Amino acid sequence: MTGALLTLLNAPALAAYTASGLWGDDTIYAIAVRHARETPAAFTVRDCHRRLTYAALVEAADRLAASLAGHGVRSGERVAVWLPSRVETAIALLACSHDLFAQLADRDFLRAIYRIGPPDAEMAPFADLTGSALEMPVSGDANQIMYLPFTSGTTAQPKGVLHSDNTLLAARMMVRDWGLERSVLYT
Repeated sequence: MTGALLTLLNAPALAAYTASGLWGDDTIYAIAVRHARETPAAFTVRDCHRRLTYAALVEAADRLAASLAGHGVRSGERVAVWLPSRVETAIALLACSHDLFAQLADRDFLRAIYRIGPPDAEMAPFADLTGSALEMPVSGDANQIMYLPFTSGTTAQPKGVLHSDNTLLAARMMVRDWGLERSVLYT
């Protein structure tokens, strides 16, 4: 499969994690959409400048996904995100310090570069993007690699860490054990 990321997960490991109840079929996007339907006005992500409701988070993620699809990005392809701790980081996760933009502007392998402006509590994130979210199919595979953060290399060499929805949601057992059923995402 072209563009697929390698992972150490295999069918027996996936089955064991699922059978034990540690993993499930929910994706982070599906959970956000469910909360947006059930409690659209509840706040879910915040940074030091603003906070978003579930409805606003999903709307922004859908706008960004539609824009990415408009640039030819398809499911399973890599999207690089380099942002500080801002709500756009959570948005990019849901959809996917020198002047990096100038250095990357002439690279033909990049389909789109999004530059976010100063934080504005009054403006919806990615509000200027247009397109239909239907152009980008939503994955229902909770075991597909969807996030590749890079470690700082504090104790070893820096490296990319492959995450699926299930590895990111592994804390759900702790959430259940602690009685924190309503998930709240913070950046």
